[in-house]
Amino acid sequence: MTVNLATIREDYWRAWLAGYTDGVQYGYARALADEAAAEERRWADLSRQVRRQASSPRFSQLADRRGDHERASRARQWERANGLAPVR
Repeated sequence: MTVNLATIREDYWRAWLAGYTDGVQYGYARALADEAAAEERRWADLSRQVRRQASSPRFSQLADRRGDHERASRARQWERANGLAPVR
């Protein structure tokens, strides 16, 4: 985890001006909250990407659509070997 020291310093002075005696702890807590929010956004983005990939057709299906049945057969074998397709 990375904490931005400039943000902590800025929050420290804001807290001091507002009357907080523990400005450093306030700034550190705010930096941690900002980092947690950024991590949540990264996970949400990854989740969207995974859902998009999962809903797209597999390579073997696309090869069948193109009429390249030999390549589709090899792709299905690879998918079965790697646990990506149900074994028939």
